[in-house]
Amino acid sequence: MIRINAGCGPDYREGWINFDLVMREGERRDLIADVRRFPFKDGVADRILLSQVLEHLTYEDGEKVISECWRVLKDKGVLTVWCPNALFLAERWIKEGPYDIPNIAWPLLGAPGGGDESRHKSLYDRRNLPALLRKHGFRVILIDDKGRDIKVEAIKVGKRDAEIEGKAILVFGPESSGTRLMTKILMKCGCIGDGDHYQRFDEGLPFPDSKDMVIVWRRSFPHASYWPNAFEMVEKLRKAGYTDIRVVVMSRDWYPSAMSQNELYHSGSTLEDGMERIREAYRRIFDFLIKSNLKYVVVNYEALIQRPGDVMRWVCAELGIPFKGISEELSDENVKWYEGRR
Repeated sequence: MIRINAGCGPDYREGWINFDLVMREGERRDLIADVRRFPFKDGVADRILLSQVLEHLTYEDGEKVISECWRVLKDKGVLTVWCPNALFLAERWIKEGPYDIPNIAWPLLGAPGGGDESRHKSLYDRRNLPALLRKHGFRVILIDDKGRDIKVEAIKVGKRDAEIEGKAILVFGPESSGTRLMTKILMKCGCIGDGDHYQRFDEGLPFPDSKDMVIVWRRSFPHASYWPNAFEMVEKLRKAGYTDIRVVVMSRDWYPSAMSQNELYHSGSTLEDGMERIREAYRRIFDFLIKSNLKYVVVNYEALIQRPGDVMRWVCAELGIPFKGISEELSDENVKWYEGRR
C-alpha cells in the first residue's frame, strides 16, 4: 500500500512517503517537492493525507493541489484533508473576541514569526471544502467539523459520480409493526430496503449509483434487547455517500404498542413496563432528532391504516420522493390486541 503525506511539515509518519517543499531544523522528509506538483506517476497511491496544508495556499493553488491528489490516487483511493474550521473559529471570535490568540487567531490567520509560508491565505469549512473535492472528482464520505479543525475524507471516483449524493430515509418507532409497514410502502414508492425482520443495511450500505437512488433503513426502539444508536447509523450513511438523510417517526396507540413490546422481548412484564419502554424509545428518538438537526415527519399508524393514500401522499411530498399510490388494503395489527378487551 502506498500512502503519501503531502506537505507533511513536522508530522513525519512512519510507513508513509512524507514530502514538503521546505526542510526546517529538526524535521524529517523522504522527498523535497511542491504540493502543487506531486513527484509521482498517475494512479499509484492508495491514500493521500493533506494535513494543515490548504490554508497556507491561495484558493487557486488549492485547486491545483486537489487536482494533483486526484491524478496520483488509484481509483477508489482515499483523500483525507484537515484544515482549520473557519466557521467554528469565526463563531468563537464573535462570541469570545480574538483574545484567545493561540486557539482562535492563529488557526484563522496563521502563527506569527514563521514567514510567508506560515501565513494563512484561504479559509475552509463544511461548505466550501467538500465542494472543492467534489468539483475535482471526489465523492465525500465523511465530514467532521465538531471542533477547531475540519476533517473531510473522500474517495476518487469521477466528476460525474462525485456529484451523486444519495438520499436515505430512516424509519424509527417503538415497535416493528409501524416501522415495517412504512418501510414496505416506501419500497413500493421506489425506495430500496427490507420490509421484513432481516435488515441487510446492518451488514453494509451500497454506494448510491444515481441521483434517484433512495434507501430506507428502519429500526425499532428497542431492537430485540438493545437500544440502537441512531447517530452511528447516520455516520455510516454519510460515509457511504448519503448526504440527504430524513427521518420518519412512527407513532401508534399506546395499548397495542406496549403489549407488542412485552410479547416480543419482555415476557412477564406489566403493561406499565411496556409503557415505560415506549416513553424511553420516544425520548431517545427525539433527543437524536434535536441533536442531529435532521428533517423528520411523524406519522400515526392508525391514520395510515384508515387513510393510507392521503397520509402517504403527504409523507412522500415531505420526503421529496414520488408517491406511486397504494393499491391494496392495509392490515391493521391493532385488532388482535383489542379483541381480548371487548
